[in-house]
Amino acid sequence: MGREIREEEPARMPTMVLNHVSFVVQSVSRSVSFYEGVLGFTSIKRPSSFLFKDAWLLSNGLGIHLLESTEPEKLPRKKKKINPKENHISFQTSDMELTLFFHDPDGYMVEICNCHVLPVLPLPRSPVGSAALSSPQLKKKYIYITIFSRTINVPSEEH
Repeated sequence: MGREIREEEPARMPTMVLNHVSFVVQSVSRSVSFYEGVLGFTSIKRPSSFLFKDAWLLSNGLGIHLLESTEPEKLPRKKKKINPKENHISFQTSDMELTLFFHDPDGYMVEICNCHVLPVLPLPRSPVGSAALSSPQLKKKYIYITIFSRTINVPSEEH
């Protein structure tokens, strides 16, 4: 008689909420101006234990931590094209019908969307990409623009 081995599901982390995202930037003051002026964030007091140039901003419970690079020449090159399939931060608003993508001053992609209109449907556990929503009502329209540029390109496409 051997020992009985029971397989148990691993314990899960308690429910969490996203607190903040952080970006390494060329200029904290330039990025603060952008996030306050364009996206409506408010600067908040930063922890005094940090011994580097940074800033904390807050909007609707989401924080952005901006860290000034000590070697800005080593930062990744700014991207010129918008690609919604790349890493980005998305902000939800109720007063837009289209989804808007643009870059911040350091080339980080920002999305403004009306994502609240999309249904939230839990899926059974399955391999990533095996279950997708496909409905004509779920198609989004996108606007791609470049900010801080002399030219503005605003094509609208249905996906």
